[in-house]
Amino acid sequence: MSHLLLTMGGTIDAAPYPDGGTPPENITPTSDARACAAMRDIISDVVCIPICNKDSKDLNVTDMNALANAITSAHGYDRIIVTMGTDRMPDVARAIKARAQHLICPVVFTGAFVPLANGVKSDGIDNLRKAALENPDLMPGIYIAAGNLFTIPDRVYKDFDRRVFAEHTHDPVFQSIFGQAWNRLPPVMLRHYANRPFSNDVVIAEGVLDVMARAPMTWLGPFFRLAGNLPAQNENAVPVSVRFESDRHSNAVTFRRRLSFRTTKPYEFASRMTPIADNVVIENMPFGLGWKAAYDWDGTKVVITHRGYTLRVFGHYIPMPLTLIMGAGYAEEVPVDDNHFDMIMHITHKWWGTVYQYKGRFRIGAAR
Repeated sequence: MSHLLLTMGGTIDAAPYPDGGTPPENITPTSDARACAAMRDIISDVVCIPICNKDSKDLNVTDMNALANAITSAHGYDRIIVTMGTDRMPDVARAIKARAQHLICPVVFTGAFVPLANGVKSDGIDNLRKAALENPDLMPGIYIAAGNLFTIPDRVYKDFDRRVFAEHTHDPVFQSIFGQAWNRLPPVMLRHYANRPFSNDVVIAEGVLDVMARAPMTWLGPFFRLAGNLPAQNENAVPVSVRFESDRHSNAVTFRRRLSFRTTKPYEFASRMTPIADNVVIENMPFGLGWKAAYDWDGTKVVITHRGYTLRVFGHYIPMPLTLIMGAGYAEEVPVDDNHFDMIMHITHKWWGTVYQYKGRFRIGAAR
């Protein structure tokens, strides 16, 4: 088989990452052409043509035109492989698919999350081998091959938190979080957690909460308000509305809350729920602070248990030893009927006991 390799830079051809270090926000391009050399070790009949040598975030119209022209003008090849950065790979592949209507062979995009320069730690060799050798009877078209995936770009997105490629799903975001327990959730919980990824779904809950805060949480009240975090004040029967909003570009769900206190002006704050692994979710607050928690259904209620605090830096979650300072969070959601559930959330400190709590009843409205 005759292959054409078009290289555009990206992590796969970048300078090595520090051993055990955090990947940089932007890669450092090199002139080593490692992807070309690695491909020649996989298949003997390959022609390598460099298109550009950039981080995919820096690709411009000129680069895209050059890639499209190289693909549409190529003749006599059984397969074309494009190596590039992972950040924009699905978007670029979809853009090329829209422009290149009459392909004569498969065009397979691939890359790496760790540079080939890192040797055996790189996923680049496996991805190149997948792109070159898997599915030998592939029909002409645009594809992405990386990790466990070999599919059309329409279905693929980069999960920046887990640093993998994944396929879109029409299942609710929290279905995979609750796992096998999903089918045992009562109707009100299914409606509560109905938001799908990569959609415009909106679910609205309205209710009344009793809010309690004690020192040292009350001392931090001004900071929390400035940072768009929890309202550190005391009041009962506070009307609350919550909008659960899906994100068209990710599998995260944003919770937008509005508490209508009688003693102060309405308090609004938002957090972004991002699944990271199994039943674990990170609730991202403004300024990068996050609460890491596990979601479970115990047969009678949803239980949300503390797994620590994190700080998001350049797309990576760094554990923060804040439990000793802020306390550990915990929450329960108890179904009442098909439309209502009760909720309690509290933060308990090892020395000061329960320093924060809100509890009350919510009604789930119609999804939008």
